[in-house]
Amino acid sequence: MHITASTRKLGTYVGTHTQVGPSTSVPLGPNVTESGNTLVAQLNNAILKGAGLTGKITVVAGAPLGSTGEVVVATIHPDGSQSFEALDNCACRFHGHKGTVAIMAYGRTSKNGVTKGLFLITSGGAGRGGLATLAGWGTFSSVGQRAGTLRLVEHLAITGRGGQAAGGPALRAFGGMSGLNRNPASGR
Repeated sequence: MHITASTRKLGTYVGTHTQVGPSTSVPLGPNVTESGNTLVAQLNNAILKGAGLTGKITVVAGAPLGSTGEVVVATIHPDGSQSFEALDNCACRFHGHKGTVAIMAYGRTSKNGVTKGLFLITSGGAGRGGLATLAGWGTFSSVGQRAGTLRLVEHLAITGRGGQAAGGPALRAFGGMSGLNRNPASGR
C-alpha cells in the first residue's frame, strides 16, 4: 500500500542520522567493473534524532538481508566519488506514534567526501504500527556534520486511517501505477 499526500500537508523537521559502530561488509563476488568502478555493500546500525523521526536502525543477526538495519549498496568510481542507494528499517517514533518505518535513500559522495542526497518514506501498510500511514520525503547532507552523521531535512505527515494530516482533509491511499495506464473511456 502506498500513501499519497499533498506536499502542503507535510510538516518540515530537522534531524540527524548517525552511524553507530563499524560497518559490516556484504560479499558481492567479483565487484570491479570493466570501467573501473567498484561495487560494495555494507550493513550499518544508526540512530535518528531531531524534531521529526527518532529511533534506532539496528541490524538483527540472521535476519534476511535488507529486512533490518541499514543496507547500503554503492558504486565507487575511479576518481573516489561514489553513488549509492540505502534501505533503512527503523523502529521509530513521530508525533507520539511509534512503529516500523522503511526509508529508501539515494545519494552521492564527492571525491572530497561530501555526501548529499534524498530519501523517501516507503513504509505504508499493515504491520507497521502507529506509523503505517506515515508519508514523506527529505534530503540529507554531511556538510557541517561530524564524520558518520548526516543532517536531515524531513517533510512528513501521518495521514491517518482515512483521517486527517496536519488538520487538512482526508488523504487517500494510492492505488498503484496500474491506474495510470487505463483507458478512461472504458471505465476500467
